[in-house]
Amino acid sequence: HLWWFAFNQVHGPPERVLAGRMRFVVDDIFDRFLVDPIQVAERDRGIFARAYDSVESIRAGNGWFQAFDQDIADFRTYGKVDVPVLGLASPANFPTLRDVWPAQGTDVRMVKIDNSGHFLADDQPEAVAQRLIDFFG
Repeated sequence: HLWWFAFNQVHGPPERVLAGRMRFVVDDIFDRFLVDPIQVAERDRGIFARAYDSVESIRAGNGWFQAFDQDIADFRTYGKVDVPVLGLASPANFPTLRDVWPAQGTDVRMVKIDNSGHFLADDQPEAVAQRLIDFFG
């Protein structure tokens, strides 16, 4: 889905194309990236769509995409995180993150959340909550 990253890095057109149409985007994202799309209900989808539907909201959200180049440059200057870190990942992302994240800290604990997609807390809320309780005590 690299086209979506590139599209949102452009200043101007995404806001004009997407404003007033974010419900289509919200539905597409949840339908494709949840293991069980009904985990995010109709009411919740409407709330997300309204929150992201204005030109200003889209512009603000796209700042994240537009900062990628600077984030990559900054990341190279960071040392290791020296506090415990918990990494939760879906089965699709776990192998990569398990190999990458431990090098970023001195105490990185990786946990795979089975039967989850991009939105772990929506797909598996109990499993995510239990891992957080286990980690934070």
